Amino acid sequence: MVGVLDGAAWNQPATPTPESEVTMGSLRRSAVWLRALLLAPWLLVATASQGGVVEDASALQLAGNPGAAMALLRPAAEAGDAAAQVLLGSAYAYAWAGQRDPAEAYRWYRRAAESGDVEGAYNTAVLLAAGDGVSADAAAAVDWYRRAAEQGHRSAAYNLGLLYEEGRGTAVDLAQALQWIRRAAEAGHAAAMDRIGLSYLRGEARQPRDAVQGRAWVQRAAAAGHAQAQFRLALMLIQGVGGSVDEHEAMLWLQRAAEGGLPAAMGELGGRYLGGKGLPQDLTAAARWLTAGAERDHPRAQAMLGLMAADGVGVPKDPVQSAVWLSLASRHDDDLAPMRDRQLGQLDATQRAEVQRRLQAWQPVPLSKPIGQR
Repeated sequence: MVGVLDGAAWNQPATPTPESEVTMGSLRRSAVWLRALLLAPWLLVATASQGGVVEDASALQLAGNPGAAMALLRPAAEAGDAAAQVLLGSAYAYAWAGQRDPAEAYRWYRRAAESGDVEGAYNTAVLLAAGDGVSADAAAAVDWYRRAAEQGHRSAAYNLGLLYEEGRGTAVDLAQALQWIRRAAEAGHAAAMDRIGLSYLRGEARQPRDAVQGRAWVQRAAAAGHAQAQFRLALMLIQGVGGSVDEHEAMLWLQRAAEGGLPAAMGELGGRYLGGKGLPQDLTAAARWLTAGAERDHPRAQAMLGLMAADGVGVPKDPVQSAVWLSLASRHDDDLAPMRDRQLGQLDATQRAEVQRRLQAWQPVPLSKPIGQR
């Protein structure tokens, strides 16, 4: 079982969770400079626009007339309306006209940012950190994130904390990182709540370990819908970390995390259905969840599904597909190589060639895809 102190179980990121003001998904701790786009930003920008231009443009976009929406926004944006500038930037970032133009998106976000607009500052930082539409400049991203965070933008505070944690655009400073992440957490940012919970569990930045506080923060993040926190809370409930053991409650959180798209939770849930551990044994449910995790490149799910296919347990017996799953799993975990080699050794030359063909053609299912869809 994965430990509760792991930042991301089996190296799998959680499915992005929409935040009220900005992101389609949280920036991964290990790659905070990668591209992060907005979730329906035209619904989220400030409404203090000249003559309701933003509201009218938003309505046009939602009605399927993006060209008219952009035409309406442009004069207001040119006249200095920051809300219109942010929305016009989002129109280019989200290809309202049919093709993304991140450089134009950056230009409009930057104009809004320079007038003091918090959303403009945040989005400017996102594109600078990602190098999307502008040369990557992590130091400048730190500056713009800070400006937005100081105005109370919780996702800016969280992302700024991640940059301090990773040393992107600034020296590594875990204490400073946790300070900004805590501000985001206290403002209700789910991923930040989970990270603060993890900091208590680890005892980071000279902070004493406090499993009770850690569990409380993780539970807040889980209740806010953060799949990684839901998975972490399930493990804490199973192990009695920070409070009493409650396996029944743990299974409920594990199910939520799996349904929320977290591959590690899918693998754990499938394994528990397979072994009847904490749940009634259900081979059909085991196959469903292990397949979902395996298709999303979770090695534990791939290994278990490979063993099921080898013996025909819960899935049709298929020695070739068994070898495929075990081969995929062994890419992440060398300890699985002997298992893979034993399965390959039972195949003839034609079957081994088919394994190679399937491996070459295999692509993981995107994390955003609903379970059961490829």
